[in-house]
Amino acid sequence: MRKGFTMVEMLIVIMTLPLVAVAADKLFRELIVDAPHTLDVVSQNDSVVRMLIRLQEDVGRATGVLPAYEGHVGDEQLLLLRIGDQVVGYKKNQDRIERHELSQPDQLDGIAYLCVAPQASVDWSLWPSEDSPSAVKVHTSIQHRRSLKQKLASNYLFFVGAYSQGLSYENN
Repeated sequence: MRKGFTMVEMLIVIMTLPLVAVAADKLFRELIVDAPHTLDVVSQNDSVVRMLIRLQEDVGRATGVLPAYEGHVGDEQLLLLRIGDQVVGYKKNQDRIERHELSQPDQLDGIAYLCVAPQASVDWSLWPSEDSPSAVKVHTSIQHRRSLKQKLASNYLFFVGAYSQGLSYENN
């Protein structure tokens, strides 16, 4: 038996070693860099989905969308809903969505931070009918940090008054 390697065997190892190194580099980059970013995107999307569930319930229980209420004007940054004898406002404030109970301003816990997601984009607009808005159209997406790509983009349409009295998302 001979000891050692032939020149051909050494060349084969030298030729395949860079290919294995490139494959391993991509795998480690995926595990170390991209996996935490993906986890962050999914976490922010979870926050957006929880806010959307609350918004869907409020819009479904609402009797109307208000253009203005006591100095607050509804626009792309503020959505005003009349729910029974209450007025609830959804406000975009930098990297979060806040839910305000405007008809009870002295209540300390009247503000709920429903969505805290720095890379989230939440845009709403009113879907008009002949008399007043009949639905709220919502577009959401998560901006990926390292690129201009939008992840998990979705569109929703919530109808005003869709829930009858006493019926809510949680009761189903």
